[in-house]
Amino acid sequence: MGAEEEEDLETHYNLGIAFREMGLLEEAISEFQKVAKAPIAAAVPYTMQCCTLLGLAFMDKGQPGVAAIWYDRALRTPDLDPESILALRYDLGVAQESAGEPVAALKTFSQVYAMNIDYRDVGERIAALQKPTR
Repeated sequence: MGAEEEEDLETHYNLGIAFREMGLLEEAISEFQKVAKAPIAAAVPYTMQCCTLLGLAFMDKGQPGVAAIWYDRALRTPDLDPESILALRYDLGVAQESAGEPVAALKTFSQVYAMNIDYRDVGERIAALQKPTR
């Protein structure tokens, strides 16, 4: 992989960020997907951020099911630090819950809870998901 390919990835990544800040979600998603499609070795510095930003963009578009796919993919990035894992799992749980997948969301939030009982509002989210629905 040459420096040129790496610059290309960086350009697409930065364009994606700029489009997202301008509220141009479709354009941002397109740029992030170009980076996400790159061979893993090439895209390593951007993989996790890119997948996360794709997750956020699809949440903004009201497509939590698609967002969950990207958060899940971000979690598969090699050598993630524990804080990133917590944040991604939490975001994945929110996406799953929004997509109407309470069982999956409960499992994901439970993984966050197991790592850090005080993480954001994870305890309340678990309690809400465990309430019997009548």
